[in-house]
Amino acid sequence: MSINKSSKRTLDPNKVPQALRHLTSLAEKWGIGDDIERATLISTLTITECEELVNLVPPLEDAFDEWLAGPETANPPYSAEYMAFTELRDVSDAAIWKLKNHKF
Repeated sequence: MSINKSSKRTLDPNKVPQALRHLTSLAEKWGIGDDIERATLISTLTITECEELVNLVPPLEDAFDEWLAGPETANPPYSAEYMAFTELRDVSDAAIWKLKNHKF
């Protein structure tokens, strides 16, 4: 699948909480802003990609919650980093569902 270049983001790791910075490249890859493009991308996730997402994102739920439900929530517009990590979490949730339901 080809993703529209305007949907891809280059993120600044310095704008990401320290506990999540190592996921910046995943957020750049999977944090697609366009809902249709993200849904299409989710439909192409492989088992390996799903396992990677599931192994990396859910264990950091507290760090995601602290940031994504924290003070920045009240101050839109949101940063590209904030949005990409929100969308990364959505893709991770979809990966969990795909693995659980064997949807490949």
